[in-house]
Amino acid sequence: MIGTIEELAGFIRLRLTTHDTCRIFCHVLRTCWSLSSAEQAEKIQAFAAEHGWEVKIHEPAAYGIVADFRPRKSPGAG
Repeated sequence: MIGTIEELAGFIRLRLTTHDTCRIFCHVLRTCWSLSSAEQAEKIQAFAAEHGWEVKIHEPAAYGIVADFRPRKSPGAG
């Protein structure tokens, strides 16, 4: 179980060694950032940047936000 931002970072880092993306659901995100969706999205963006990841944040209807992390593309790639 993920209960801290440090545990979340470790989980994402490990997952990205074997997968292209890592999806984190709202219940885990709320454990790390107990904020409004807008404030949570800002914190998640900063968290991703700090760790060298890109993140796409989705907000499925009535579910809460979902974040898809992936390694940051290097400039000029893709």
